[in-house]
Amino acid sequence: MDATLGSESGARLRQGVWPARALSAVALLTIPASYFAQRAIITALGAGVAPLVVIPEPKAIPPAAAVALTLLALVQCGGLALLVRGRVPLSAAIVAGLALTAISLTQSTSFSSDPYSYVGYGALPTFADGYAPPSLDLDSDFDRVYEYEGRPLITCLYGPLWLSFDRLLLAGSHSVAESLLRLRCINVVWWAALVALFASRRETRGAAPLLAANPAIASCYVADAHVDIGGVTMLVAAALFGTRRWWLAGMLALGAGLWKITLAPLVLCVVPPQPRLRAFALVAGVVALTVGLSLAWGGRGYVDALLHAGNSNTARGIKGIAHAVLVLAAGGALLVALFGAAKRWTMWLPMSLGANLFPWYSIWALPLALRARGLAPFCIAWPLVAVTTDTFSPPLGYAVLIALTAAVALADSRALRARAA
Repeated sequence: MDATLGSESGARLRQGVWPARALSAVALLTIPASYFAQRAIITALGAGVAPLVVIPEPKAIPPAAAVALTLLALVQCGGLALLVRGRVPLSAAIVAGLALTAISLTQSTSFSSDPYSYVGYGALPTFADGYAPPSLDLDSDFDRVYEYEGRPLITCLYGPLWLSFDRLLLAGSHSVAESLLRLRCINVVWWAALVALFASRRETRGAAPLLAANPAIASCYVADAHVDIGGVTMLVAAALFGTRRWWLAGMLALGAGLWKITLAPLVLCVVPPQPRLRAFALVAGVVALTVGLSLAWGGRGYVDALLHAGNSNTARGIKGIAHAVLVLAAGGALLVALFGAAKRWTMWLPMSLGANLFPWYSIWALPLALRARGLAPFCIAWPLVAVTTDTFSPPLGYAVLIALTAAVALADSRALRARAA
């Protein structure tokens, strides 16, 4: 028996199984450790005693800290690549994800003050106040949101479905700290749902560990509590389960648009592309219902806020030109996806649909990555994108996106030539 076991172990070692598993184990340790180091740097950049300290000007981050954060992101990208090579089981990746979650839930520093807005909207007396915020004293210690967001709060730019969800989630909260914890915890639930969706289908199961152990999700949507993950989870569900139930795809895409209206164009890459006439009708119906219900439910205040934000946040100069080119390219990529011919090299483009390349917009690209069958490169590069896009300097974010697009296009071109040969 010993001899047999020895020969089997030797054969597996020669086949590279054990080295791959060893590398996977190293990756599963390295990813949370590097994320912990990143958050420690971010915490050191903040100062204060608020429940969530906001770094006032991310672009003023010292160069040494910026380099360190970027290098740690590259380490995370390498760790995720090793998970693919080692075919790590989902259960092991979930353990790493739990470590990332624990680190994120204890963070006291953020790159964005948006979570304070979410808390403020939940503390306002009525739903309508979110789209026409009054200048009034809030109960308990909720007045503290004004320190970061101004008084009155800026008008809510999120959809009426999200605002209703936010107010329901935060109802009965006794403090800003409690509300922030609730926002973070519900995003952990969205994260788990996203992993479960990918794990439930054979064709996407391989990407589930890359999502479960991804520091970009932990940073943007747990530590910093951004809400985009909820709407995108609906879009992913639409893409995965709408093939046979087109009406379900339409309902989920409508929900995403009512969550955040900038997610509405992504319906183009989640509805079943065949039959073609039904796909066109479904897209038109979802867009029309999103606009109509947003106006009826959110009211004039919501529409005015969107128009004002579009005018005031639009980039100018060279950055504005570059962003406009990306938006046009994203529109073209989504139209191509509607016809069922999505290209992997275009998968990052949807994150340009917002006014800026914010890190938390990176998840907007996930549905197109799914349609284009580019989940592995998307998930592996995600930590780098989340760190560099509009965090240190806008040109760096654009450069990273261009480099990733070119790298995937080159890899696809070489693979095509190899198959042809």
